[in-house]
Amino acid sequence: MLLASLLASSQTIAGEPTLPLGFPKPLQHLAVNEALVELGRHLFYDVRLSTNGTTSCATCHSHALAFTDGKTKSIGATGALTEHNAMSLVNLAYRDSFGWRDKHNALQQLDRPLFADDPMEMGMNPEVMPESILDEPYYQSAFEQIFSGTNRISWPNIKQALVAFELTLVSGNSEYDAWVFEDKPPSEAAIAGMDLFQSERLNCSQCHGGMGFNDEFFIEETEPRTDFQDNGLEPGTPFRTATLRNIEVTAPYMHDGRFETLEQVIGFYAEGPNPENNLKGFELTALETQQLLLFLNSLTDQTFLANPAFGNPWQRLKPI
Repeated sequence: MLLASLLASSQTIAGEPTLPLGFPKPLQHLAVNEALVELGRHLFYDVRLSTNGTTSCATCHSHALAFTDGKTKSIGATGALTEHNAMSLVNLAYRDSFGWRDKHNALQQLDRPLFADDPMEMGMNPEVMPESILDEPYYQSAFEQIFSGTNRISWPNIKQALVAFELTLVSGNSEYDAWVFEDKPPSEAAIAGMDLFQSERLNCSQCHGGMGFNDEFFIEETEPRTDFQDNGLEPGTPFRTATLRNIEVTAPYMHDGRFETLEQVIGFYAEGPNPENNLKGFELTALETQQLLLFLNSLTDQTFLANPAFGNPWQRLKPI
């Protein structure tokens, strides 16, 4: 698996982290070097990984927002807008590729935010390592501990550490999960909302199926089958189906962030934007709309959103 190969150069391998109750082992193995994950967390929140020291990975992927940023499109270090809305980084370990329209692996995907200039996000030069990174005492010690060989503080090693941290971002302690795995049912209204969600009338689960609510939740020793979908916004242009986990905190919605509220998203699909691709539309009463929203909100994982293991470890850098 990807992460296992990434860690070939690491030393002490720790036991597998505890997964949420009921969650199977993911496609990407999580038996990781704890020091490597902690290094990745520091790098994820470090603004020195941008061309002008203003932007980190966490700038566009905020922990409190399920690693999105609340913007229609993200803003790069120099003010350029990204092409798409910031996608949540939740449960990446259960996916086999990354990006709204790409099928890159986790290492390949990092090249875009770190190095791309079309548009520029963090704007780093892949041929140069900033002195501020090289001179950081924590990095000098951590890279020395984890990696072997010369030039240990390198872009390939930085990318390995970032991936190791990102794959630990597993969310599965929502009200919905308590219902499924602990027999703690939510309100009757939320249950009615789930019935609507899964009904043939709405057919939401056609694209937002499975434990990931994105029809893309691959466990170990399975053959991934990632298929992009026509979301009704740009006919003929398929996109990855976004997860509905923590959807309550990840507005605005869709690949281009055009909808500010879930009510607007529901209204868009109710109109039947693409009947040829089973987006045929439906009618909902005001009560049914509220029931559906209650179900969607039951997918919020407050434990994940407040987990200190995923937060900013730096005290002296510019706050994110």
